[in-house]
Amino acid sequence: MLGDVRAGEFGLEEPSGWIERFGIDPDYRGRDLGKQMFDAIVAHFREQGATTVRTMADSEGVRRGGLPAKAGIRASPLTALEIRLKA
Repeated sequence: MLGDVRAGEFGLEEPSGWIERFGIDPDYRGRDLGKQMFDAIVAHFREQGATTVRTMADSEGVRRGGLPAKAGIRASPLTALEIRLKA
C-alpha cells in the first residue's frame, strides 16, 4: 500500500490521506493483510493531520467489493475526468 497526505488539490483545502496503490499478491489473499495495511496507513494519515482518506478505483472493481468496500470507502463528490490520447 502506498499513499501520502496532501491538501490544496481539487479545491479541497483540508489535509487528505490519498491511497495511491493497494493490492495483495493472489497467493497471500484471505489472510487479513489488506485490512492490516489499511489500518496502518490510516493511522499514519491521522498522525499527519489528515481528516479524510481518499483513493481512486475502477468502478467495476468497486462493484465487486474487495478491500475498499470492506474498509468503508464509499463514493465521493469528486469525479474522475479523463481524455483519451491517440497513439
